[in-house]
Formats: sequence, C-alpha cells, structure tokens
Amino acid sequence: MRLVKLFSIIALSVLLPSCSSFNLSESPTTLTVKKQRRAKDAICVFKPFTFEPVETPDQEVTPSDITRWQEILVDGLNQANIFAEVVAVKNDSKIDNANYVISGKIRKFYFKKNWVPTFFPGHIGLSFITLTVYTWAAGPTTATKVEFEIEVNLQDAKSGKTLGSFREQFSDTSALNIYSKGINNPYENPGLVFSAVIDSLATKIASSLP
Repeated sequence: MRLVKLFSIIALSVLLPSCSSFNLSESPTTLTVKKQRRAKDAICVFKPFTFEPVETPDQEVTPSDITRWQEILVDGLNQANIFAEVVAVKNDSKIDNANYVISGKIRKFYFKKNWVPTFFPGHIGLSFITLTVYTWAAGPTTATKVEFEIEVNLQDAKSGKTLGSFREQFSDTSALNIYSKGINNPYENPGLVFSAVIDSLATKIASSLP
C-alpha cells in the first residue's frame, strides 16, 4: 500500500503544477470554537471585511473570499456564545435593534503548498537508490506555508464608540511526508487556522464589552 502511495506521489510530481493554493471561497471549513460564558444578551452586526495587505500579496483575496470569511467568522462567533446573535450584513445595511458592530481587514492571506526543493529529483533519486528506505524514513515530500492576519474593530452600534481594536494572526510552515495526516496540517485543514484565530478574538471581544 505504501509503495502505491510512493509511486502516486512520484506521478503527481510530474503531472501537477509546482504549487497549489487554498481559496477561502472554496472552503467547506468546519470550526471548533470554544463556547464561552455569555457576555451580553445583545445582537452584534458583522460587516464584510476589506482586504488591505500589509505588503504586496502573493495571493489575492476576491469578493467571494470576503463573503466566505464573513460566513466563517459569523459562524465562529455564534458558536462562541458571546452575544445572543451575530448577524452578517452588507456595508450599508442597518439593523435597528443591533447593539454592537464588528468590522475589520484581512492583512495577510497566504495558503500555499509546494514540492520541497529536494523532492525532484533529490527525494525520488534517494528513494530509488535506497530502495524507498528514504521515503519510509519520513523524507519530506511537500511543504506548506500559512500566513493569516486580521484586524478587527468592535463598536457600540448606537454611539459609534470604539470599544476595542484587535489583531489576530496565525503562522505555520510545515514539511510533510507520506506519514503526515492532512487533518493536522493548517493548509490541508484550514479550520485549525480559523478556529484558533476566532477563539482568541472571541476572548478579547468578551473582555472588551461594558
């Protein structure tokens, strides 16, 4: 079975592009967000984020990605149980009975997977020379890099007063081998990224509420 996996990897290295990326709009992300003690029996309105990268981006964020991120964050904050309800709206929309407003920016978004520089021909060559021992000994085949950063503002919906400004970030670089499990890798399982970010954000939001 492992031999089949090895030859599959070798075939894919020839057939697939050198790099693959993850797009938010395609995410079926499942979140695992800690339920917190209810901070307020209030309604919080969540406006779409903007994409304002801190440097020239290697990966673009589209309007569809922004919409999906809004859905993910609303789902996560509802799971966190800070408010009675978190509602997604468009920028110019208003909800009369809203108590708080959340808005923000995506500052970094980079989800990439690539063959490690030594994989072809280095890894393949060593595997054949050593009769695949190098591969079974967990020689790396691919590498993933994830950079995600957001800035979030919390405002009182009635007065417009800023109650808190928060920055959350997640960074990971991993080398994968044939034993690696995708569920444990932030690129393969972006829910790990978003759950960690939303968990931290929810704690900060709860402590900022009057």
